[in-house]
Amino acid sequence: IKKESFYRYAICSNGALIFDREKGERIYNNSVNYLEFIPILKECQSLNLGITLTVGCQHIIEGEKLYLMAKSFFKSDVDKSILTADAVSYLLSRKENVEEIQIFYSSKNLSQINSMIEKYKTLSSSLSSLYVEFYALNGGKGSGLKVLAKVLNVEREEIAVCGDSPNDIPMFKEAGLKFCVANASDSLKELATHFVESSNEFGVKTAVDIIL
Repeated sequence: IKKESFYRYAICSNGALIFDREKGERIYNNSVNYLEFIPILKECQSLNLGITLTVGCQHIIEGEKLYLMAKSFFKSDVDKSILTADAVSYLLSRKENVEEIQIFYSSKNLSQINSMIEKYKTLSSSLSSLYVEFYALNGGKGSGLKVLAKVLNVEREEIAVCGDSPNDIPMFKEAGLKFCVANASDSLKELATHFVESSNEFGVKTAVDIIL
């Protein structure tokens, strides 16, 4: 889909960036100073949690084990990801703002994850059963969608979205038509106006067909 020309704008990195593909430029950037993420990353490393981050639209994966797991799930999409042995050292050497970080955890670490969410209130977070995301305060997909709606001068009722995860909740709140795939989280299903098949099947295609 990245090669297609039928769409002009792309909301990326969990809503942190919006690209105007026609002009080849960013029209919105809500990334975070990399130093703000260092304490979280160090805490996660001490707990041996899985870490990925997005910097300049590049996906960074810490550790070969997590990289191989991602490769098994996402196949060739992972080929452009950067593998690093130490996310903290990588950020300190790169010195670029960060769009988001994802922390993968098991049930035994849930209490520590909840503590981190409470501790780092200067960032927004989204918690799922497998990972927690940290990104800019008041950021996320809803923020990016709201900005793009203003650029395009469209009303909320004219916007359609399709999602499956808790981090889609802010986006759902900014749209009129809200398509939820069958394998979505319960919290997202509560906000849906339409339900379609699983994202592992043809749920997104069905949503697009209904919209068109």
